[in-house]
Amino acid sequence: MEIRSTLPAGESFIDLLRKLQQDGTNASMIIDYDGLVRAEGIVTEVNTEAKRPYITLASGAKIEVTSIAAVNGVFLPEYSEC
Repeated sequence: MEIRSTLPAGESFIDLLRKLQQDGTNASMIIDYDGLVRAEGIVTEVNTEAKRPYITLASGAKIEVTSIAAVNGVFLPEYSEC
């Protein structure tokens, strides 16, 4: 049986994403863009000042933080059964 971690209710992935950026560690994510898709890469920017906070990956891809369902095995509570 696979065990998954769940982000505490009311928290976001911002702190985890910043830590991954600082460490240069790969982020494996599940993104909800009208269906679940995978995204992966090194986080080069965490922008929380934007109207819709986002991250930028080394590939140049920008991902809105609110669309992220999971990061490196840590899931939002509403996606913990994925």
